[in-house]
Amino acid sequence: MPDILTSILDGVRQVVREELERSKRPVDETMTIDEVAALTRYNPATVRRHLVSGKLRGMRAGRKWLVRRADVEAYIGSRT
Repeated sequence: MPDILTSILDGVRQVVREELERSKRPVDETMTIDEVAALTRYNPATVRRHLVSGKLRGMRAGRKWLVRRADVEAYIGSRT
């Protein structure tokens, strides 16, 4: 009997792991100016200027800028 319960619990754990993997949202990943610059192949100063002007959406965290990956992808899509 304990072996049956163990196998049922293992199955439930596997299903939960798979659901958690499917539900992860990489859209919420944030990037720094340097990471955005590397991805877009723009100079970091250009990325900063686009953030300040509002061409690229981002948020300030102290002295640093953070940009959601979804906003970077939307920005790249609008530039092409």
